[in-house]
This record gives sequence, C-alpha cells and structure tokens, in this order.
Amino acid sequence: MSLDGLFEDKETIDKLNQINAVFTFFFIAAMGIKLLALGPAGYTRDRMNIFDGAIVLISIFELIFFESGNKAVTAFKAVRILR
Repeated sequence: MSLDGLFEDKETIDKLNQINAVFTFFFIAAMGIKLLALGPAGYTRDRMNIFDGAIVLISIFELIFFESGNKAVTAFKAVRILR
C-alpha cells in the first residue's frame, strides 16, 4: 500500500490495487466479526474500534470510487497509512 506512485507499469499497479482490495475485505471481515461479538454498543465503547471502523468505511468508499475509474479521490489513498 505504501508503494503507490512508485511504479509506472499498469500490470504492477493492477496487482497493487488487487492486494489493496484483499486487505480491505480482510478489515471489513474483522470489523464485522467484532460487531457481531460485541454488538454495536460494545463496539463503540472503545475509541480504537471507532477509529478502525472509520478507516474501514473510508476504505470501502475508496474502493467504490476507484473501481468506477474516478481518480479525483486520490486524497483517500493517504488513509491507507492509518491502516
């Protein structure tokens, strides 16, 4: 995820995007399991869970917009660092 902008060839960029999607789905699954285990009220009691949830939601937003080919949301790539 930190290699963004380092490579120019389309094949490597596509691979990096696929890896980013895999990590995003992993974090979505982890968030879902925590929500099921703790419940919404228990999940939101911990500030780190709120932070993690916000990062996951922003990552989902990023995935949706980059899948549609919209490059105007490049500022959201910096959110990857927080993961």
